[in-house]
Amino acid sequence: MLSSPLFTGPGSSGLFNYQQAAFETDLPRIEGTDSSPNNVCQRHVFNPSDPSPGTGCVNPPNGASFHSFFSTGTAGGQRVWEEGGPFVAGATNPFGGSSTAEFGNFQVSVYPAVGNTTQGIYENFDNTLATNPCPAAGGTTGE
Repeated sequence: MLSSPLFTGPGSSGLFNYQQAAFETDLPRIEGTDSSPNNVCQRHVFNPSDPSPGTGCVNPPNGASFHSFFSTGTAGGQRVWEEGGPFVAGATNPFGGSSTAEFGNFQVSVYPAVGNTTQGIYENFDNTLATNPCPAAGGTTGE
């Protein structure tokens, strides 16, 4: 269990909660080296592009029946993050109940490439939430 991080705002006193939270896992990056020829994660989106970007990139990973994910709960009367999803007793929000639901869709990472160009590669599954569902006690919301 852990609480959300807090930050100090520039020129202000006090601690503030982040307004949003995001879930991200780098499974496509790991799966890119999958040795099974039928399950290789085609990560290259542009410059160069794989024949079918995203094919073979899966969550949970090939051969795994589970990929850990987060839920929220309470401890000592405070909201906390918990790792383990629906398997944690007393979880109040399992964010869809699976790693597939929680970590969301592919995110293209753009990198510099030869010839003053860029290339796009699927490196992560990413799900950015509109809010922070687990603000830390003692922090102010917003700035």
